[in-house]
Amino acid sequence: MSQTSFWLVSIEDTHVSVTLVSHFNKSFSVMATGPQISWSAETEDSLNMAIDESLSSAASQAQISEDQEPTKAAFILPPFWVGSDNKIVAGKLKLIENLCRSLKLKPTGFIANDEAIAEETNLKDGFPASFILLNLGKSEFTLSLVYLGKVKERIRKAFTDNFNPTQVESTLLEINSESTLPPQIIVFGQTDDSIISSLKNYSWIGKKNVETFLHFPDIKQYLTEELINIYTRIISVQIPQEEPQPTEIEPVVEVENEESSLDEVSSEDLGFSEDMPLPTFIQTPAEFEPEPEVENIIPVIIPKNDFIKKINLKNKFRLPRFKIHFAFKSKFKPPVISLIAISPLLILIPFYFSSAKITLFVTPYVISKKIPIILDSTVESFNSNKGIVPVKKQTFSINTTASVETTGKKTVGDKAKGEIVVFNKQDKSQTIPKGTVLVDSSGKKFQLINSAVIASSSSDFEKGVINLGQTKTVVEAMDIGPEYNLNKDTKLIFKDISENLLVGKIADSFSGGSKRQINAVSASDKTTLEQKINQATKDAVSEKISKDVSGLIGAISESVQSKQSHIEYSREIDEEADELSATSEASVIVFVLDPEEKSQIIDNFLSSEETYRQSQHSSNGIDMKFKLDKIDEDKAIGTLDLEGQLIPNIDISQIRKRITGKTQSSAISYLKKGIDRVYNYHIDFNFKLFGSLTPMPFRSQNIVIDIKTESL
Repeated sequence: MSQTSFWLVSIEDTHVSVTLVSHFNKSFSVMATGPQISWSAETEDSLNMAIDESLSSAASQAQISEDQEPTKAAFILPPFWVGSDNKIVAGKLKLIENLCRSLKLKPTGFIANDEAIAEETNLKDGFPASFILLNLGKSEFTLSLVYLGKVKERIRKAFTDNFNPTQVESTLLEINSESTLPPQIIVFGQTDDSIISSLKNYSWIGKKNVETFLHFPDIKQYLTEELINIYTRIISVQIPQEEPQPTEIEPVVEVENEESSLDEVSSEDLGFSEDMPLPTFIQTPAEFEPEPEVENIIPVIIPKNDFIKKINLKNKFRLPRFKIHFAFKSKFKPPVISLIAISPLLILIPFYFSSAKITLFVTPYVISKKIPIILDSTVESFNSNKGIVPVKKQTFSINTTASVETTGKKTVGDKAKGEIVVFNKQDKSQTIPKGTVLVDSSGKKFQLINSAVIASSSSDFEKGVINLGQTKTVVEAMDIGPEYNLNKDTKLIFKDISENLLVGKIADSFSGGSKRQINAVSASDKTTLEQKINQATKDAVSEKISKDVSGLIGAISESVQSKQSHIEYSREIDEEADELSATSEASVIVFVLDPEEKSQIIDNFLSSEETYRQSQHSSNGIDMKFKLDKIDEDKAIGTLDLEGQLIPNIDISQIRKRITGKTQSSAISYLKKGIDRVYNYHIDFNFKLFGSLTPMPFRSQNIVIDIKTESL
């Protein structure tokens, strides 16, 4: 294969893939890509076997033999494998070291996947890009905010149920951004069309008083093939076209029989870093032949500045060049007795005041246990046998108001009223009940306000005159409107009585009849307001949970429940009003666990676990996650997941006794083999008199021992 061929190893937390990249005609191309292979951090050599399988498949596709396979490898890593100091975290560096030794690969560099995508976008667009990267996994996702070409912030979130865009929006609100977010989300990882569709169709409205985007974000998806091309481009453009020549070899003396470790090489030398110039992939020069009399020599190649090509982008974003540092071992050990004989004072006095800080990197105990529990706010004592955990119930009241302008119309007015004279043509008196209806010639209806008695008619035969019985009474129009204001002497007849018997006449002109149109409450107005007050209540509940409940010390977020009592409206349907308002009462209930009882609960539930007894009991290293199946006002039933890592119980005083005044080699041998679960170490002296021959401090109190794990 070409001397510029290399393996592109893309590592995710749960799977890996390997791509063969080769140089043809001054350009780099993807020759073959192996399948994505799953791996588990809990299984030893799982990463090595997964990469070996994908690499072998890529070599088979490219039809190359084993002796034609390149040895160089560039690594694409998850962002959280790289620390804030731009170095690979210790535990992950150990994995890569083991991988390179096992598969005989020469590491040329690394870059986080989000930084690679950001840098490739800068190169393609020619200016600093701003967007949000969403890397989806099976049970977690990583958000990276890229602003003006740089990764400004990263957040990793786990989810238990199916992925939902709401989880992304909630995570975006955690980003400490003084301005609105860039309106583009680039999605990659374990995704499908349904997830992309849900992201595109999501409202992205944010929370109350919080702006996420100025407008709906553009959702863009990167498929696996696109990612491979991106990674290949961002690495390949940094590789020079000519092989640099090796320069002087600068040996570094190490302790005899101590295995070389990538821990001795800074991660900046292994790959990329933000505070160094733009990366330039430097081809490995011709192998350096070590001098025959020195054993275990690994070539050290330090390229001259003439061979380091600095590529200045318009956006001035730079990544470092690769630097390869090696060390060889020498059998030469200056005799300590001779040095003491030459300069006793220089030796004895510093030894008395010498001090050392030892950092021990240990493999933590992993705790994972599920326990059926009952959260009960009515009890005060903890019962581990029944799984009863006492909690306090905290209730928050929420009052919400909303209003809408009315859209209904209604005609209103007054009824005309006046006095009439009723004539009785019969020879006997008549009683007319209240509500009796009279009509005029045009059909307008009136009714008696009160009952009336009309005297009978009488006849004067001598004069030939008939005197009709009569009485006055008041009538009112049966509808509103000025048309009911009738004139005096207008004739009215009874609707259900013959005018041959009774008849009426208006005594004085009717008045008071009027008609006008007003704004009123419609049924649709009430429906609209109901929807608005419900949404306002929902937003108020969410805000209360986000601000007050989430900030409540010991609050169990999984127990949060909200209830809305009822809605009161200011007007009823058809009532005259220009505005309809409503008020709603709601409450948020959450169970709170006393932080002081956390240690007691963990101790009781984990006391039977052997690994827990062998560790430094610390509730800070254990996460309590509740999954509640049934919740009411006073109790909740579900499962408590206790997960975390605990530092093994290591006797620091015993370690001090064993290494005080010992040689470095003896102390290192004990640190490596004599302490259970220690996988790495680092020793810092206040001064080194003779390099690797400097003994450990003669005073045990001058030895400080710090214990760390990968996660601490």
